[in-house]
Amino acid sequence: MSRCEKYRGERLFAAVSAIVIFMFIPVTVAPVSALHAGGIIAEDPFLIEVYTDISCAGSVTESSSFDWVYSNANLSDNNLTTDERVAQIRYDADMNADNGYVEYSKSFRADGVGVPNLRVDRKVGFIADKSLTGGLTTTENAGMFIASEGVTGGGSGAGVLCVWAQHACVPPSCENAIAGSQLRDVTRVYAHTVTTVQTTESPRLHHEITAAAAGGGNLSYGTVSAGMEVNVRCGNSCSNTVHPLGSQLRYSTTSTAAGRWNSFTKSMTYTSEIPAIQVPSRYPLFPWH
Repeated sequence: MSRCEKYRGERLFAAVSAIVIFMFIPVTVAPVSALHAGGIIAEDPFLIEVYTDISCAGSVTESSSFDWVYSNANLSDNNLTTDERVAQIRYDADMNADNGYVEYSKSFRADGVGVPNLRVDRKVGFIADKSLTGGLTTTENAGMFIASEGVTGGGSGAGVLCVWAQHACVPPSCENAIAGSQLRDVTRVYAHTVTTVQTTESPRLHHEITAAAAGGGNLSYGTVSAGMEVNVRCGNSCSNTVHPLGSQLRYSTTSTAAGRWNSFTKSMTYTSEIPAIQVPSRYPLFPWH
């Protein structure tokens, strides 16, 4: 699987301080059926840490992209075989601030072993200058995908990867959850976002945004949006030849404020738990903020 070759460094301008840490930890890979605290052990243990801090009067651009896919079988055969589970975590973010004063900080951590497997904390403050062309646009998206072909020998090989797993049978399942937020052409704002995703333990995706007018102004101009979509399907049989659809879950939400606005807050979380197979991890004990 691709590791550091898919990671591209920060593009930073003006007064910038950044620390980038990348670690690949060689370990002995456990057997296919092994579990890591409720999920399949990642075959690609790694650690990526990026800390960014920017203070600038002018223009700032910043972007980051992360895509991690792993399987307990053969990822390259493009085929979901018997008892195979595949998981993917994706994250993309970009920011473009023009003609204004910018304060920006970001903490990025991707961990192939510990949970959450992905955690990003971003803070941005922006006040447009008097040129009438100043504005901030930033977009952030995170996604989690898990596919399980199902097992007939009990829960020792599937763990958390099926939402409705029961008794000694784990039917096939497919989970897809995405969430994100966007600020578009905003003139004055302070915004804070937190994103966490995990698949190696009880699957969970969380994204939250808090935004308010900055710089002493009562209102901000522009558009702010946030939303989440969840699509989960689960089979109704443990047979390795017949998998009738047993249940389907769909959920979507989007909130948008456009024009003159004072504050905007939205917090979204998707969690998959399997009480019959294995007790899900109690993470986190306190909500992220």
